[in-house]
Amino acid sequence: MKLRKQLAQQIVTSIKDVCQQDINFINTKGIIFASTNPKRVGEFHEIGLKVAQTGQMIEVTDQESYFGTQAGINIPFYYNCELLATIGISGNPNQVGKYALLAQKMTRLILKEHELDYLDFGRKNEASIVLHHLVEGRELDYYYLNQFLNQYHLSEKTDYRLLTFEINSQKQKLLLSQSEMSLLNFFDKLDTAIYTFNYPNQYWLLLSDQMFDYYYPNILSKFECEKGLYKVGIGQKSSLSLLKRSYETSILALKALKGQQKVNLVDDLDLELLLTSIDSNIKQYVLNKALVNLSENDKILLNSYFKHNLSLKECSQELFIHKNTVQYRLNKIYESTQLNPRNFKDATLLYLALKSEDIYLHKL
Repeated sequence: MKLRKQLAQQIVTSIKDVCQQDINFINTKGIIFASTNPKRVGEFHEIGLKVAQTGQMIEVTDQESYFGTQAGINIPFYYNCELLATIGISGNPNQVGKYALLAQKMTRLILKEHELDYLDFGRKNEASIVLHHLVEGRELDYYYLNQFLNQYHLSEKTDYRLLTFEINSQKQKLLLSQSEMSLLNFFDKLDTAIYTFNYPNQYWLLLSDQMFDYYYPNILSKFECEKGLYKVGIGQKSSLSLLKRSYETSILALKALKGQQKVNLVDDLDLELLLTSIDSNIKQYVLNKALVNLSENDKILLNSYFKHNLSLKECSQELFIHKNTVQYRLNKIYESTQLNPRNFKDATLLYLALKSEDIYLHKL
């Protein structure tokens, strides 16, 4: 491991904030590569080199003179049994010596935190690569994929679901940023969850079907109470090799969301799933053919009529009109559309057209 200049500079600044003394980081060749005194960066430090060579702490007083060296204390810094640098603290050795152990501990803690962040970034980047390949149906190197599956305890014999979270990009930027942070915090709390960003405004979350069953109530309660910041489409369960299907059905579930609904599980959909997958031009043709001559009152009547399984009596009771009036208005609909609501085939077309319009309007 190397202690890079930018990180080293952050560390010396942090140490100075505590001890109020100038701090130098000196590499194993005796060159100062980070310092709270910018003028000293790049200078040769004789004692720093000796510390690196001997692995021993060396104090320097005002009475002693070494090339490129000021009074202070110089200590070796080891990390994972490897000498990374000499830490030099300027000042009277008797006064600054108490900061030597503190400087070592602070450097070690900051390095550890940085290392963990770097490893976490590496894991997330790797997860992103694999998820994109699986979702897009692209091939991955067999050994690389198996190594990844073992690392994350995934199995080709297990069913998984892909959840597509779509962020409302029309919200203000600050609100958008907050919603993303809320989303990422939620993901990080899920055990064994793998997730990644999909440009421009989606996140993908991979859960085993078993874990999904456990977390689904929490997903519902969390996201249905949010103020329109994001919505969730949950795809069908599938093996990892067929994850593309789970993704495609999660998108269909998103498209079928209506009104204030925030979460859709593809398993709960039937006609909505079929209608959202129909070509938009064909859908528009059917809408124009079936609904163009219908008034809003006609649509209310038909929705009630279909809701009550073509029962004139129940439809009339719900709308508070006489049964004969229902019959009369259904006949008028037949005259204006050439589709008879009391004929099975025509009624089916009218019903599907009304459902398609409902989905289309809610998407807008």
